[in-house]
Amino acid sequence: MLDDRVTETSKNNRAPVWNTKANKAAWRIYLGDKVMNNGVSPYAAPARESDLKGLPPAVSIIGTAEPFYAETTSYFKRLNESGVKAELKEFEGAYHAFDMLAPYTKISREANAYLLEKYREYKTLYT
Repeated sequence: MLDDRVTETSKNNRAPVWNTKANKAAWRIYLGDKVMNNGVSPYAAPARESDLKGLPPAVSIIGTAEPFYAETTSYFKRLNESGVKAELKEFEGAYHAFDMLAPYTKISREANAYLLEKYREYKTLYT
């Protein structure tokens, strides 16, 4: 959850597990009546931060069917544009938390292997 504002993929998402309804409910619980207002802190909704320079490297996976798709791909693009090493691997048709809910499927094994590979790589580069 990077952006409390409505995005292209969060406005009418009907994916299993996490969808528009769950997303709206979670932001309301987290931010209360501040949700989607101009005063929301980037510490609460990182997509609202305008200056991403100096942040640590980032690695993640994203399913194309989840409501966070647009905000996550946008955020990672902005990280890279700010000079932050940020790598995001997309998984076609995957929904939020697919790797945890169906860990033995081929797509989940691929996602977890990717993350482990990147964590090992980053550990070598940054420690």
